[in-house]
Amino acid sequence: MKKTGKECFVATDGEPPKRRMWITSIDLVSESAPIHHRSGWEIVIDQMDSDGKWQPFWDTWAETYSEALRYPKNYLSNTVVWTEESTGKPVDIYALELEE
Repeated sequence: MKKTGKECFVATDGEPPKRRMWITSIDLVSESAPIHHRSGWEIVIDQMDSDGKWQPFWDTWAETYSEALRYPKNYLSNTVVWTEESTGKPVDIYALELEE
């Protein structure tokens, strides 16, 4: 499957610590940004605190989709189910062929 355009994938890990991760394609609009920072992938993780509230945990930026795929295994268990945020449909983020 080849996809282009704005993509957003999300997974929630129920194993302690409970975390939720988003991988989102980003197109920056600032013309003053260096050319290599005008598009890429944002990786954001929230972690549930002891009161059951989601709190910001960690975020970073990747220039390419393949680079963004380095992070899920560092922060989530291997049993998470990734979905397309807009549709809720399950997706194998490792099988996608997205434009770099």
